[in-house]
Order: sequence, then structure tokens, then C-alpha cells
Amino acid sequence: MNTFDPQLTGKIASAIVVTAVLSIISLALLYSGIPIFGPINDLTNALSGVLIVVMVWQFHFLLRERAAGVALLFLLVVFAGSAAIIINSVLVAFGRMHWLTGGMYTAIGYGLIGIWLLVLLRMIAPQIFLTPGLIRLGTVTALALLFCLPAAPLMGLGDKLEINPLIIIVFIGAGTGWLLFPIWCWQLGRRLISL
Repeated sequence: MNTFDPQLTGKIASAIVVTAVLSIISLALLYSGIPIFGPINDLTNALSGVLIVVMVWQFHFLLRERAAGVALLFLLVVFAGSAAIIINSVLVAFGRMHWLTGGMYTAIGYGLIGIWLLVLLRMIAPQIFLTPGLIRLGTVTALALLFCLPAAPLMGLGDKLEINPLIIIVFIGAGTGWLLFPIWCWQLGRRLISL
């Protein structure tokens, strides 16, 4: 399929919300003392990364109509971001990577997705499904996700990662964006499915 499918995109956006809810529940259960939910949380995050790529692929067709070269560039940006989320989440789930290092890769991935979201909202509007409120929420979400990008230079510090004050900015950006992105997807999904 080489066209934007609102119904399919809405269902994918809704599935991202489901994985976010499962991720929050599994994280809460992990911190309540049930260790098996750590790997479950990580695998849920990996699934979310896959769903984000699928949703972005759908939006690629709309973005390509406006600017083909830019669309391909930002599709590759999201592929890189989602790959960072998926690969590190699987590695952390199977004990092959420390959770903090994995969290930094996830932050980088979400930061790259934030860049895409900002570009998407600027380039595809106006659309019938993009209300002013949805654009505002998406923009705030994207800006919060951009605060994840300092994770990239932090990774170069290796064992000094925990003591660098930039990590607080990354955690705030990741936490805020991680909560706002599913809310944006939920509202987006409802709008798209109702078309």
C-alpha cells in the first residue's frame, strides 16, 4: 500500500497506547517487588518501538506528498530511533545490557522520534484529523522528547553517567515525552478511526 490509510493508522496509534499502558503497569509491578515484570516491561517497550515505525511508515505517505526528500530523511531518523529503542529493550530484557545504559539508548530513540513529530506537524497540516488542540499537544510532546537528545553525549561518559547533571534533563524529557506521546497517539487514533 502506497497511500495513507487513516483507519489503519488510527488502529496502530491505539495499539501504541495499549503498549504504553502495559509498560506502565509492568513498571509499577516491577517496582512493587516482582522482578519478572522488568523483562516484560522491556519487551513491551520493544513492541512499542515496532508499532511506532509502522505508524510513521503510514505518515510517510502524507509527508512525501509535501516534500519527498525531507520525508525520506525523517523516515530514516525514525528508523534509527526505533532501532535504538527496540534493540536496547531486548538486550536489557535478556540481561545483556544494564538498564541505565538501555534507558539512554531509549531516550536517544525517543528524541529522534520527537524530531520527526515536530517536522510532521509542521509539514502535513492542515489535515481534517489534525485539530489545533492535537497539533498543540503534539508540539509539546515533540519538544519534551527533544530533551532526551542529551543522552547521546552522556553515553560517551561511560561509568560517569549517573553523576552528570544532564541525566536529570534526559529523565525529565524521557518521562514527560513517554507519558505525552501515548496521550497524543490516543487522541490521534480516535480522530483517525472516526474519519
